[in-house]
Amino acid sequence: MSRGRKAEVKKVVLTGGHLTPALAVLKEFAKHKNWRVVFFGRRFASESDKTPSLEAKLVPEAGGIFLPLDAGRVETIFSLSSFLRILLLPWGFLQAFYYLLKFRPRVIISFGGYLSVPVVIAGWLLGIPAITHEQTSVVGLGTGVNARFAKKIAISWPNLSWQFPKEKTVLTGNPILKDLVKQDGRAKMKLKLDSKKPLLVVTGGNQGSHIINQAIKQALPKLLEKYNLFHQTGHPENTNDFQELEQRRKRLAPRLRKRYQVKKYFFGQEWGVVLRRADLIISRAGANILTELALLGKPMLLIPIPWLKNREQLENAKMFKKFGVAEVLNQEELTPRKLVEEIDKMIEGIKDYRKDGELLKKKIKKNAAKKIFEEAQKLV
Repeated sequence: MSRGRKAEVKKVVLTGGHLTPALAVLKEFAKHKNWRVVFFGRRFASESDKTPSLEAKLVPEAGGIFLPLDAGRVETIFSLSSFLRILLLPWGFLQAFYYLLKFRPRVIISFGGYLSVPVVIAGWLLGIPAITHEQTSVVGLGTGVNARFAKKIAISWPNLSWQFPKEKTVLTGNPILKDLVKQDGRAKMKLKLDSKKPLLVVTGGNQGSHIINQAIKQALPKLLEKYNLFHQTGHPENTNDFQELEQRRKRLAPRLRKRYQVKKYFFGQEWGVVLRRADLIISRAGANILTELALLGKPMLLIPIPWLKNREQLENAKMFKKFGVAEVLNQEELTPRKLVEEIDKMIEGIKDYRKDGELLKKKIKKNAAKKIFEEAQKLV
């Protein structure tokens, strides 16, 4: 290259339903000035909730370009709405094809889910190499399709290696946001806790969990007698969970109110501070939150989503129970009383869970985002 000549700016497309690892990889690419990231994502939080999606907000903040993609999907239960979503399949493919022609990326990286499938297939037709990443301990439907068209298949857990062609598969781990492990004194000042009480953190992920939120709402008085509680309700507004719980908080006695903090979503370093300080996390069993908690060696009470294909979250939860850091509470058994009982039992034995958590921390790959970036560089 001649002196003074600018380096070529290369584009990468990120897409898929798992936002946390996608953001971690986006930030890895952002370290390199010769790369520009374009993210194909959901316009809204869900089909039934027209709240703008988190990726529409967070991707531009992280330095990427966000483009909404209206992709359809195939569902196992037939209804009018599922039929309409099937009709969107060709539209999603045409949209993806048009965007790829417009931006001409050098590589595509998908993070699972129905949204990623038309992007990877359209990229294959255009000769754009793809990496598909599987976050969970079982192969999702989107990744299963994408793997046929991708040049590389990145996996988070060793048990998946036998399910894909050896020459295409690489164990990268599951990317996590570095904010999780950063220390920040300013964020720590926001944690107003009763220092004599353990801290519980409740999360249903980005989308929240209405069922868990309702169980917590009914169990609040009993929980707050014994614990501090940080509660992430999720950002969708169709359930009204955040507003209800915020009003419930205002009606609590002052001594209990100071032990309860409720937010739609904890961001960045603040989330890292909350998780590092937590004694026990009550959560769904999505791969991303489990990776974050494993990295910190945290005890967890897991309530898997029961209706996912291949019982994905249940399998994740069972794996972490084998690691010794988690207990599993099935959703059909979830009541306010049962929830309090399970929390009390885990807090009583918290030292044993922490000991196994320290062992698990050593097994988690901490440079997954960098590894995926390097694999993308090889393809380019």
